[in-house]
Amino acid sequence: MEESLDIVKLTKLFNNMYSSKVDVEFSDDEVKDFNEYIRNNNVDSIVQFFKFKENMGVEVFKDMIYSKIDSLWQYIMDESYKKWEDGCDRDEFLNKLTDYEKTAVMFGNFNYHVENGGLYQWHENNYSDDLGYLYNFLDNCDCDYDDKNKFMQVLDDFSYIKTAIEELNRNDDWYEEDCQTRLKSLKYYDKDYFAIQESWKNYFERYLVDNIPDEYIKKITELNEDIKI
Repeated sequence: MEESLDIVKLTKLFNNMYSSKVDVEFSDDEVKDFNEYIRNNNVDSIVQFFKFKENMGVEVFKDMIYSKIDSLWQYIMDESYKKWEDGCDRDEFLNKLTDYEKTAVMFGNFNYHVENGGLYQWHENNYSDDLGYLYNFLDNCDCDYDDKNKFMQVLDDFSYIKTAIEELNRNDDWYEEDCQTRLKSLKYYDKDYFAIQESWKNYFERYLVDNIPDEYIKKITELNEDIKI
């Protein structure tokens, strides 16, 4: 026997539609069909109907975003760096950002520096202080990224080298040479990131779209005509 569509379930469906990134409109035929589902207490059809409209809304929203910008990730970074003022150091800059912006910037810095000079460059240019933030994001997020553990392993490997350097005796005559030897060994882990780089970029772009705050929705919609489905 088919279950009834109680007020709680109906409210949840409407709330999901209300939180959609774009305005959702219904044609006369869709309203007619929906009313028929209600009269017949056709729960499955009602759920499928709303899921279809919700999924359509997501696709239309993505189309709207990428009709004006090539990459949401890059757009967020560009907007975030507008908050960097003369004389501002990186910590002060990061403190001005929302968590959403900070995550985009830190992973953007990681990707750029590793891509252009490996983990060694990421560390030498003083970005490796972000290590804990990146690791915590991957470890704690509700992440459906297939290569999540591989990315975390890259960070683990970097952390291992960093710890090995910190354990060196600074008073040893060979300290500087030993530091450089360990830092240069990071190149052996670069390939592990490059192996998952494309899948990570695709996942993270999708993550940013799915979690875009109202502030950025407004900025982007101002670049486009209003879109309805």
